[in-house]
Amino acid sequence: MGILAKGIKAICEGEVDQYQHKYSIETSVFTYLKRIGRKTAVLFSSACALGADIAKCPEKISRSLVKFGFYYGMAFQIKDDINNYTKAQYEEDKPVGNDILEGIITLPVILGLRLKPELRDILQSFLDKRGDIDGEDAASVVELIKKSGGIEQSRSLLNKYIEKAIKELENLPDNEYKKAFERIIMAL
Repeated sequence: MGILAKGIKAICEGEVDQYQHKYSIETSVFTYLKRIGRKTAVLFSSACALGADIAKCPEKISRSLVKFGFYYGMAFQIKDDINNYTKAQYEEDKPVGNDILEGIITLPVILGLRLKPELRDILQSFLDKRGDIDGEDAASVVELIKKSGGIEQSRSLLNKYIEKAIKELENLPDNEYKKAFERIIMAL
Protein backbone atom coordinates (compact mmCIF):
# COMPACT_ATOMS: atom_id res chain seq x y z
CA MET A 1 0.00 0.00 0.00
CA GLY A 2 1.39 3.42 -0.93
CA ILE A 3 2.11 6.37 1.33
CA LEU A 4 -1.07 8.20 0.38
CA ALA A 5 -3.33 5.14 0.74
CA LYS A 6 -1.89 4.33 4.18
CA GLY A 7 -2.36 7.93 5.25
CA ILE A 8 -5.96 8.10 4.08
CA LYS A 9 -6.73 4.77 5.77
CA ALA A 10 -5.30 6.01 9.09
CA ILE A 11 -7.16 9.33 8.85
CA CYS A 12 -10.45 7.50 8.25
CA GLU A 13 -9.79 5.18 11.20
CA GLY A 14 -9.10 8.18 13.42
CA GLU A 15 -12.28 9.94 12.34
CA VAL A 16 -14.38 6.80 12.90
CA ASP A 17 -12.82 6.35 16.34
CA GLN A 18 -13.61 9.96 17.24
CA TYR A 19 -17.21 9.53 16.07
CA GLN A 20 -17.65 6.30 18.04
CA HIS A 21 -16.45 7.98 21.24
CA LYS A 22 -18.46 11.19 20.99
CA TYR A 23 -19.99 12.29 24.30
CA SER A 24 -17.81 9.84 26.26
CA ILE A 25 -15.83 11.29 29.16
CA GLU A 26 -14.09 7.93 29.52
CA THR A 27 -11.56 8.88 26.82
CA SER A 28 -8.00 8.40 28.10
CA VAL A 29 -4.90 10.39 27.19
CA PHE A 30 -3.59 7.29 25.40
CA THR A 31 -6.78 7.00 23.31
CA TYR A 32 -6.73 10.72 22.53
CA LEU A 33 -3.08 10.63 21.42
CA LYS A 34 -3.67 7.54 19.30
CA ARG A 35 -6.68 9.23 17.70
CA ILE A 36 -4.92 12.49 16.83
CA GLY A 37 -1.94 10.47 15.64
CA ARG A 38 -4.20 8.81 13.11
CA LYS A 39 -6.47 11.68 12.13
CA THR A 40 -4.06 14.62 12.14
CA ALA A 41 -0.40 13.69 12.61
CA VAL A 42 -0.48 11.08 9.86
CA LEU A 43 -1.66 13.77 7.43
CA PHE A 44 1.45 15.88 8.05
CA SER A 45 3.68 12.82 8.23
CA SER A 46 2.36 11.56 4.87
CA ALA A 47 2.87 14.97 3.28
CA CYS A 48 6.48 14.99 4.48
CA ALA A 49 6.98 11.40 3.27
CA LEU A 50 5.63 12.28 -0.17
CA GLY A 51 7.80 15.40 -0.35
CA ALA A 52 10.89 13.42 0.65
CA ASP A 53 10.03 10.74 -1.92
CA ILE A 54 9.53 13.26 -4.73
CA ALA A 55 12.77 15.07 -3.79
CA LYS A 56 14.59 11.71 -3.63
CA CYS A 57 15.97 12.49 -0.18
CA PRO A 58 18.43 10.08 1.43
CA GLU A 59 16.83 7.55 3.84
CA LYS A 60 18.06 9.31 7.01
CA ILE A 61 16.57 12.64 5.93
CA SER A 62 13.34 10.96 4.80
CA ARG A 63 12.93 9.29 8.21
CA SER A 64 13.53 12.60 9.98
CA LEU A 65 11.03 14.39 7.77
CA VAL A 66 8.38 11.73 8.41
CA LYS A 67 8.96 11.96 12.17
CA PHE A 68 8.98 15.75 11.99
CA GLY A 69 5.63 15.67 10.18
CA PHE A 70 4.17 13.33 12.77
CA TYR A 71 5.36 15.38 15.76
CA TYR A 72 4.29 18.61 14.07
CA GLY A 73 0.83 17.11 13.43
CA MET A 74 0.50 16.07 17.07
CA ALA A 75 1.52 19.55 18.23
CA PHE A 76 -0.77 21.19 15.67
CA GLN A 77 -3.82 19.24 16.88
CA ILE A 78 -3.08 19.79 20.57
CA LYS A 79 -2.69 23.53 19.88
CA ASP A 80 -5.98 23.53 17.97
CA ASP A 81 -7.70 21.77 20.88
CA ILE A 82 -6.28 24.30 23.36
CA ASN A 83 -7.41 27.18 21.12
CA ASN A 84 -10.92 25.74 21.20
CA TYR A 85 -11.11 26.88 24.84
CA THR A 86 -8.85 29.92 24.88
CA LYS A 87 -9.43 32.01 21.77
CA ALA A 88 -12.05 34.76 21.95
CA GLN A 89 -13.42 33.54 18.63
CA TYR A 90 -11.98 30.11 17.92
CA GLU A 91 -12.46 30.19 14.15
CA GLU A 92 -14.81 32.14 11.96
CA ASP A 93 -17.36 29.32 11.87
CA LYS A 94 -16.55 27.67 15.23
CA PRO A 95 -17.49 29.20 18.57
CA VAL A 96 -15.30 28.76 21.65
CA GLY A 97 -16.00 25.35 23.14
CA ASN A 98 -17.25 23.97 19.83
CA ASP A 99 -15.58 20.59 20.43
CA ILE A 100 -17.38 19.96 23.71
CA LEU A 101 -20.66 21.18 22.17
CA GLU A 102 -20.21 18.49 19.51
CA GLY A 103 -19.33 15.87 22.13
CA ILE A 104 -15.67 15.69 21.13
CA ILE A 105 -13.55 15.10 24.23
CA THR A 106 -10.10 16.60 23.73
CA LEU A 107 -6.92 16.82 25.77
CA PRO A 108 -7.83 19.91 27.86
CA VAL A 109 -10.99 18.11 29.04
CA ILE A 110 -9.28 14.76 29.63
CA LEU A 111 -6.50 16.36 31.68
CA GLY A 112 -8.94 18.70 33.42
CA LEU A 113 -11.01 15.71 34.57
CA ARG A 114 -7.86 13.99 35.77
CA LEU A 115 -6.98 17.06 37.86
CA LYS A 116 -10.53 17.77 39.04
CA PRO A 117 -12.51 14.51 39.14
CA GLU A 118 -15.40 16.36 40.77
CA LEU A 119 -16.18 17.87 37.34
CA ARG A 120 -17.14 14.44 35.93
CA ASP A 121 -20.80 14.59 36.98
CA ILE A 122 -21.22 18.19 35.80
CA LEU A 123 -19.63 17.44 32.45
CA GLN A 124 -21.56 14.19 32.00
CA SER A 125 -24.91 15.88 32.65
CA PHE A 126 -23.92 18.59 30.15
CA LEU A 127 -22.99 15.99 27.53
CA ASP A 128 -26.18 14.01 28.17
CA LYS A 129 -28.19 16.99 26.87
CA ARG A 130 -26.55 16.62 23.44
CA GLY A 131 -28.63 18.75 21.05
CA ASP A 132 -30.44 20.64 23.83
CA ILE A 133 -27.51 22.69 25.10
CA ASP A 134 -28.05 26.40 25.54
CA GLY A 135 -25.35 29.05 25.30
CA GLU A 136 -25.29 29.70 29.04
CA ASP A 137 -24.65 26.03 29.86
CA ALA A 138 -21.93 25.88 27.22
CA ALA A 139 -20.22 29.01 28.55
CA SER A 140 -20.21 27.66 32.11
CA VAL A 141 -18.69 24.33 31.00
CA VAL A 142 -16.00 26.15 29.01
CA GLU A 143 -15.17 28.17 32.14
CA LEU A 144 -14.93 25.00 34.24
CA ILE A 145 -12.54 23.49 31.71
CA LYS A 146 -10.45 26.67 31.70
CA LYS A 147 -10.22 26.60 35.51
CA SER A 148 -9.46 22.87 35.75
CA GLY A 149 -5.76 23.12 34.87
CA GLY A 150 -6.21 20.90 31.82
CA ILE A 151 -5.23 23.65 29.41
CA GLU A 152 -1.92 24.28 31.18
CA GLN A 153 -1.10 20.56 31.20
CA SER A 154 -2.06 20.36 27.52
CA ARG A 155 0.41 23.16 26.79
CA SER A 156 3.11 21.14 28.52
CA LEU A 157 2.46 18.17 26.22
CA LEU A 158 2.27 20.52 23.22
CA ASN A 159 5.76 21.79 24.06
CA LYS A 160 7.10 18.23 24.25
CA TYR A 161 5.89 17.51 20.72
CA ILE A 162 7.36 20.80 19.51
CA GLU A 163 10.71 19.81 21.06
CA LYS A 164 10.56 16.38 19.38
CA ALA A 165 9.83 17.99 16.01
CA ILE A 166 12.73 20.43 16.42
CA LYS A 167 15.02 17.53 17.36
CA GLU A 168 14.22 15.80 14.05
CA LEU A 169 15.24 18.92 12.16
CA GLU A 170 18.80 18.51 13.46
CA ASN A 171 19.25 15.72 10.90
CA LEU A 172 18.47 18.02 7.97
CA PRO A 173 21.10 20.03 6.12
CA ASP A 174 21.22 23.74 6.91
CA ASN A 175 19.32 25.33 4.05
CA GLU A 176 16.20 27.36 3.30
CA TYR A 177 13.94 24.30 3.66
CA LYS A 178 15.15 23.54 7.15
CA LYS A 179 14.65 27.20 8.08
CA ALA A 180 11.09 27.05 6.70
CA PHE A 181 10.34 23.97 8.84
CA GLU A 182 11.80 25.76 11.88
CA ARG A 183 9.53 28.76 11.27
CA ILE A 184 6.50 26.51 10.86
CA ILE A 185 7.04 24.65 14.12
CA MET A 186 7.88 27.82 16.06
CA ALA A 187 4.63 29.42 14.85
CA LEU A 188 2.72 27.00 17.06
